[in-house]
Amino acid sequence: MIKETKNLAADSDENWPSPKHLRAHAWSPMLALSYNLTQNGRLHLRWAQAVRFPTIYEATTTNSSWADAYSQEFDLKPERSTNWEIGYTYNFAPRFKRLRHGDIRLTYYNSVIKNAIELSSERNLQQYDKRLTSGIELQSRFDSGKWFASLAANYRLKQQTCDKATVFNYDLYINRIPVCVDGGFGATRFHQSRQPKYSINLDIGTRRFNEKLELGLRGTYHSKAENKQQDKLAKSGLARIYEATGRPYHWRSALVLDVYGRYNFGKNLSMNFSVSNLTNRYYLDPMSNVPIPAPGRAVTVGFTGKF
Repeated sequence: MIKETKNLAADSDENWPSPKHLRAHAWSPMLALSYNLTQNGRLHLRWAQAVRFPTIYEATTTNSSWADAYSQEFDLKPERSTNWEIGYTYNFAPRFKRLRHGDIRLTYYNSVIKNAIELSSERNLQQYDKRLTSGIELQSRFDSGKWFASLAANYRLKQQTCDKATVFNYDLYINRIPVCVDGGFGATRFHQSRQPKYSINLDIGTRRFNEKLELGLRGTYHSKAENKQQDKLAKSGLARIYEATGRPYHWRSALVLDVYGRYNFGKNLSMNFSVSNLTNRYYLDPMSNVPIPAPGRAVTVGFTGKF
């Protein structure tokens, strides 16, 4: 018996349909308030929403697979983030006569991204219910002219990805896996780019020769990125969620030192020089989502002129 075969060439329009035109719009409101508690102390509050529509790549590869080169269906929703922060700023420069600048700022921040778009370990697009981020940030500085310094620290309280469907698929009957997991689900960008628990940045410098010469030392410290929730789930026999989605990277702590300098020959000519990664430390950059070592010791010299 001979079956009739379909002429693929004749039905090219059906096999390769033209993409649909997509248009959308959304509001991104923002509100900022500040209140002077004292002459040198200020309380601030900021609330903002933002919308990110899927890119062309995300929109055209939503339902693609090895069997279907393109699917004209569009299931992705726009990402909508809600960010708010509250903080206190204090200017202590008036208390010290020799200080040009001196202030400290403490801020609590919170971010929720709904319909978060992510790539799975198989490079397939997925959309999770939401992504949560919160933490405490400290910023301070002082500058007396001859000496100056700044200190910044970030303590991350929460870095989680939440999705009911994903956790339900990995524990259908007992539902022992929490809806929100630290970082993300295995070998995804959210989990592999999970930032350290805390980071500290310190700059110290001096100005000499009527402030023509400026020398400085910069130190950056990142704590190790560990996932206690993942270890707890593994001990409870629930490691399958990570075995199936890919084990994420575990960053070690790192301390990186840089030195820099600047000399002004006049109003129109200056020289800059720096030595980054002074100790030639071998480490993986915890702010990267790929396991590539950061650059080693590097010396840079440059001149700047105005004409």
